[in-house]
Amino acid sequence: MAKQPVDLSESFQGSAIAKQAFELKRQVKQKDEELQELQAEIAALKSGALDDAQKMELERQIQALTEQLSQSRGVQQVPIAQIQRNPQQPRQMITEAIVQERAASLEEHGQQSPVILFPPNEDGISLLFDGELRWRGASLLNSRDSETWQTLEAVYLPEESSPDDPQLLERAIVTSLHAEKLCAIDLAENLVALIQQNYSFDAPATEIPDCLNALVNKLKAAGKAHEFSEVRTADKQKQSEWIESITWRTPEQHEILKVLLKFKLNPASVSSNIFPALSYPEDLKQAIRSRGLEDGKVRELAKLNKERLGLSEKKTTQVRIQATEQVINQNLSVRDTRSLVNQLINQHNPEPISSGSNPTVKLSRSLEKFVVDSADKEGLMALRSSLVSLLSRVEETLGLSK
Repeated sequence: MAKQPVDLSESFQGSAIAKQAFELKRQVKQKDEELQELQAEIAALKSGALDDAQKMELERQIQALTEQLSQSRGVQQVPIAQIQRNPQQPRQMITEAIVQERAASLEEHGQQSPVILFPPNEDGISLLFDGELRWRGASLLNSRDSETWQTLEAVYLPEESSPDDPQLLERAIVTSLHAEKLCAIDLAENLVALIQQNYSFDAPATEIPDCLNALVNKLKAAGKAHEFSEVRTADKQKQSEWIESITWRTPEQHEILKVLLKFKLNPASVSSNIFPALSYPEDLKQAIRSRGLEDGKVRELAKLNKERLGLSEKKTTQVRIQATEQVINQNLSVRDTRSLVNQLINQHNPEPISSGSNPTVKLSRSLEKFVVDSADKEGLMALRSSLVSLLSRVEETLGLSK
């Protein structure tokens, strides 16, 4: 039986198809890599405080990413109920006024560009990568009229994209740390998240501020506090050597210092001005994030606690919320806020039961009333030295010293 001739054209055709398939896969992979790269750059830019040039660059990159995703994956109508904010987004302060402005813009001009979403989870919920204001504005309009703004135009990031991606999250947090307008509570939470995620910190998040506070107090007592300003701007090698020179530090304190100095932050400033925001009552945190209440005023309002007012927790919260409303509506200054807080404390608890016999309470109240502005520099330096020494002894007595 004669052999059948081999049809070489089919072999060559198969080889050509395989080559085309391989080339298409390569192009898809390259596009996905470009998308991921652009995605990371946007995350880093959008988390910080931007100047005009950076804002233009951010808008350009978001537009480019949106166009690429629209072409490769298409634009979809996604119910707003199936969209949620990304909890990993470093900046959480979005005021009600800004949301109302965006809602008005949507109502008048419509949605100009799709929001960008991470792939949906098992429950069909997609987290936002970009477009939170559009989503919040649409949600506000929908709450006013349930027949309108039920969906948003959206594009999806590649399947492998995740809001929990360590590199993406770290770049966003790192950029946020130097954002000039980042509020204290957001900065504090981001620092704690970064310490926990990237370093071998075994203690609970709630212990991080206490660890730093004990370390700062010991360094002050040892006369090394003046070194903070110099070491925070030093290079990585010098920072490492300085940390190693503190032989009595704990492993947890070592990791905290590494993070703070890496981002040129003064440990003493973080301990006294940033981490205290973590203990703010929830009503004050809400006022910061939704209404833009300034940190200085929040610190004064936080003094309205049940110990100072002599009231129940529920009544204390009511008094504090009313005071917060007055501060915001009347646009009170920090000094006026302080006066209001002192008035409320005297009104509800003019003479605490323990103040007549407890020297600790007397001292605390005297320090609260001390007017720093009227004191001379020499006197303030002497007072500072005494307070540092006293605080160190208090920490040791309470067992907070590490």
